[in-house]
Amino acid sequence: MTNAQPNFQAQNNESRIPQLRVILNTDCGKRCLYCRPSGEAACSIPTYNRISREELQKCISVLVDGGIMEIRLTGGDPALYPQNELISLVGGIAELGIHNLSIVTRNGRIRTILPMLKAAGLTHITFSLDSMNAERWVTVCGISAKRIKEHQELLDTIREAKRIGLKVNLNSVLLNDTCEIDLPALVDFAGELSINLKIEEIIRDIGQNGGDCRELHANLEPLKVFLRQKAECSEIIHAPGGLGHPMEVFHLDNHASVTWKMFAAGTCYGPSCRECRHFPCDDALMALRLLPDGKLQTCLKRDDNLLDLISAIREGNGSEIAEMALAEYKNSTRYSFDEINTIRENQSRGFSA
Repeated sequence: MTNAQPNFQAQNNESRIPQLRVILNTDCGKRCLYCRPSGEAACSIPTYNRISREELQKCISVLVDGGIMEIRLTGGDPALYPQNELISLVGGIAELGIHNLSIVTRNGRIRTILPMLKAAGLTHITFSLDSMNAERWVTVCGISAKRIKEHQELLDTIREAKRIGLKVNLNSVLLNDTCEIDLPALVDFAGELSINLKIEEIIRDIGQNGGDCRELHANLEPLKVFLRQKAECSEIIHAPGGLGHPMEVFHLDNHASVTWKMFAAGTCYGPSCRECRHFPCDDALMALRLLPDGKLQTCLKRDDNLLDLISAIREGNGSEIAEMALAEYKNSTRYSFDEINTIRENQSRGFSA
């Protein structure tokens, strides 16, 4: 295998513009073993007063004016968002000049509107798929065995998205007791469609109902041997703005590619992170999230530092709040893996970070 030379040089701070993740809802109809109850939203907020699509559109527009260039619609699950509103929202975002607009879902029901979403301006779609085995998928999703047919519906929807020309990606969380079985099967499926498979790490300190899910966490490093054997080459990529952990992409001999976060390469933390009780957390500073109620969230673990964008827009100063949120990323600092571990060791000894 020919490896690209790793390049961990972060971009200059002014170019550290994150991906915007628009959280349309906080319910996906499943209770995955490893997931926080509210999905990507602030973890302790069970419900939201959802603003209208028109106001959501205004929030997105202000953030795009502030420099946002890449947007992902997530949740919960956008497949459970009203379908006509979802199509209209995609169209409105595309009109803002966004050329990298994606949806992430784990529900096959979105298949019925895929052509309309593509016509409206959707460019990418990411499907969460943790196992090719239907029985295991049901267990991981925390749903009744009576819903097992939804697994095949999801596979059919993934194939249909590829067929109509959307750029398709898979996200998979591998659990410790089945990862050696699930990864090869997922790689074969990704190869069938010539798409990318991203292996996601479990967020170890927040699992179902807010519990600790470290017992589910797999040591995935040995699986890299399997990938390197199948890889023709690899390269290093970064999340939008050079934020988060760098990622290695293995380009495999079956026309699939597999993306892997490189935790040992370090990551970015913002100014407010240093004062956070979770610092330095695994999640780090990676994406800006717009919640269903029009507030902005920079941290996956906190809901006490949200920025009320929609209220500011109603009062005529939305750009100021957008600038404040983006400053957290522009003023971020990249920490090496050794620096992160040193801070954690000092904290365990009772020293200040």
